[in-house]
Amino acid sequence: MPARRLKVMVSSTIYGWEDQVEQIAGTLDVYGYHVLNSHIGTIAPTAGLSNFQACLEAVTRCDYFLGIIRGYYGSGRPARSGLADDEIGITHMEQRRAIQLDKPRAFLVEEKVVNARQLLRPLLKLLRKDPFVDRVPQWDLPLAEGERNPLEHNPVIDDLRILAMYEEALLSEQSFTARHDHWCQSFHRLPDVLRFLETRFADRKKLRAELRAVSATPRTSRSRP
Repeated sequence: MPARRLKVMVSSTIYGWEDQVEQIAGTLDVYGYHVLNSHIGTIAPTAGLSNFQACLEAVTRCDYFLGIIRGYYGSGRPARSGLADDEIGITHMEQRRAIQLDKPRAFLVEEKVVNARQLLRPLLKLLRKDPFVDRVPQWDLPLAEGERNPLEHNPVIDDLRILAMYEEALLSEQSFTARHDHWCQSFHRLPDVLRFLETRFADRKKLRAELRAVSATPRTSRSRP
């Protein structure tokens, strides 16, 4: 009996990037993976669950999580400032859940997000009274109720919480030697993404062996301190 296809969840905001997400999913399908992604219709609605809950449930079912962090934050929650779980967007919550579950994962980060973090980080203390919590930068504008996000429609990043997504993916609160599964690959154009997909996913046997080794390792010995 052939081995079941590994499930790779592709988590990304979609607006303005529909064709790219479809090509990413198609490439992974050619490599022999079952892709979980709401845009291409492979995350089925679940009776009794909201769309938001169904996406989070898909995170629990995947074997490998591929997060894509773009300059567009996305929707799914009220368009207001906030980093609590009940205030962030669907893509942000999917990626946060994958980290919480310690899923084997990698992230693709748009180059302009990387540059924005480098440019703005020295200004963080001007944005928030308490800019760091447990050494994690709190990338969030302290907006009043009903106050408009000044970055809305900005062509570089449209929400500072994009930088929070990046910090969480980097596991930046940990010492460098303690981190695992925090690979964040910068990309400029789709060919950069496809090159990474080939590097990470083309050798299906190698990835399956890695996942088997991870599943055999006690979680406590590889979890974050």
